[in-house]
Amino acid sequence: MRILLPVLVVLHASCAPTVRTGNDVGGRLDPISAKWLQAGKAAFLKGDYAEAERCFRNAGDCAEGAYWLGRALCAQRRYDEARMLFDAAAEKFSGWRRLDALVWGADCAMWFHDFADAARRYQDVLGMGGEPEEELRLKLAMALLRSGAWRDAAEQFKKVLIGASTKAVEQKAQRGLFYCARRHFAIQVAAFRHSKPAERLAEDLKKQGLDAYTVFYPEGPLYLVWVGHFASYEQASEALSRIRREERFEEALVVP
Repeated sequence: MRILLPVLVVLHASCAPTVRTGNDVGGRLDPISAKWLQAGKAAFLKGDYAEAERCFRNAGDCAEGAYWLGRALCAQRRYDEARMLFDAAAEKFSGWRRLDALVWGADCAMWFHDFADAARRYQDVLGMGGEPEEELRLKLAMALLRSGAWRDAAEQFKKVLIGASTKAVEQKAQRGLFYCARRHFAIQVAAFRHSKPAERLAEDLKKQGLDAYTVFYPEGPLYLVWVGHFASYEQASEALSRIRREERFEEALVVP
């Protein structure tokens, strides 16, 4: 039986709203800007992100408009643009709203695959006491892991593991430590409950000229089939496209 081991992902895996969305437009906005903001939020909640973007752009240069425009761009996977907008909003916000905008900016950096910047941003917010510490530390650990900072990532995963609030959090931290111990990126093409089919597949791939090998994952337990020893996530991602296209492993993924 072949299965795929889910890769450890950041907790904000989608652009679903995670903050309060009340109509706190603020008294300083002129009526026209406030109207555009209300229209943009209505479009956003309906899932019409292009229309929401248009409305928020018409709301003028205000923190609220920048924040919601960033959210609309996130929903369209335009993460680099959104990151700058969250930065602009954070400069004008205070309190929990500032921290929220900063976390969204860090999430955008992560989704944009700028892992070093994401790690720096998560570290900054963690130092400010933002978000539940456990959740934020997991994000920081994952950003460090994806940037190849194995030792720093392991330190963060260990801190999460020591104080894990749930079994699910404990498992994520253990999986992160498992990846840290390998100290390289690879492409996972399959996972098996037993060793023999994993070994057969690895041997077949070797005959095709691929750097294939098996890795034992004790928490399953699972026998993983990995390809390659890559120095960076970017290199592994480039190879992933070729393997999916040429070897027809459509469910293959980069680990970690």
